[in-house]
Amino acid sequence: MMRTYPVRALFVVVAAILAVILMSLLVGSALAQDSPITINSSSVTSEFPEGFRIKVEVSGENSIELVAVRIRIGLRTRGIYDYLCQNRPGQECSGGSATLVDSEMFWRTKTGARYIPPGTIITYNFEVEDSKGNRLETEQEKFIYEDARFEWKEVSDGPVSVAYYGPVKTRAEIVLKAITDTLAVMGPILGADTSLPIRVTMYVSNRDMIGA
Repeated sequence: MMRTYPVRALFVVVAAILAVILMSLLVGSALAQDSPITINSSSVTSEFPEGFRIKVEVSGENSIELVAVRIRIGLRTRGIYDYLCQNRPGQECSGGSATLVDSEMFWRTKTGARYIPPGTIITYNFEVEDSKGNRLETEQEKFIYEDARFEWKEVSDGPVSVAYYGPVKTRAEIVLKAITDTLAVMGPILGADTSLPIRVTMYVSNRDMIGA
């Protein structure tokens, strides 16, 4: 037998749930505001095909001991953890003072083991620690590792994106439609997850593509 609940009781339950959610958001916001560590600025710049450069400026009430970055390339399940700076013998975080650190790292991709194709989505976030043990971990951000020789535009449909440059938008739209039509037919047959992002980088000529 199905049990029924008065509308007023349901309203009270929903109100209580919303109150808990709002309180948790307010607490999270307060904690973020009270953090003694601040990310002043950060950037990731493509220098394709050589690699990409990560920069971050950090300040804090105490000496900054460690600035690190977590990187996930494309859909790879295994991430990368590397230091932009770390206070240890023979190496120190610097940038004007112990409480203001301006650091950078160049991640080289022009090797067989580290090669990353153009158009790959790179997810990253920073981790910072000071001398008092306070730790700040930023939200994840995304960066598209584009071939820096060209100015790219995109056409998209759902999870599929085709990047192009120059006056070839119509050609890019034809490629996009061919991909989405193929996914619609073959996805259910193969049981493939068609919600995952698919990115295609389209070059105008073989000569342009050789540098990639």
